[in-house]
Amino acid sequence: TSAGPLVCDVQGDPNGSIDPQPFVDDDGTPWLIWKSEGVPGSQPTRLWSQRLDPSGTAFAAGTAPVALLETTSPWEHDVIENPALVRWNGALHLFYSAGDWQSASYAIGYAT
Repeated sequence: TSAGPLVCDVQGDPNGSIDPQPFVDDDGTPWLIWKSEGVPGSQPTRLWSQRLDPSGTAFAAGTAPVALLETTSPWEHDVIENPALVRWNGALHLFYSAGDWQSASYAIGYAT
């Protein structure tokens, strides 16, 4: 029912945001995970998280985006995307794709 996007531009990213992924933690708290495009080679690509309200249709009052990860490793080829967050054995695991999806170097990484 919104007249605009939930997320479009984070921290002045000139290329906007894509790849939204909802995550509901074990305690029932909903979150949104997404990618800000950055400028490959000059402004890092970042993965973000922000708590949602109980309905999951807006950000929770008083919350702000938190950067989870940004491109830093050579194997990522300046691009990370497609975040997916899961909780397993009490730890959060962030899975993501990295590199150019059209190349043989496209890979999957994870962070805990």
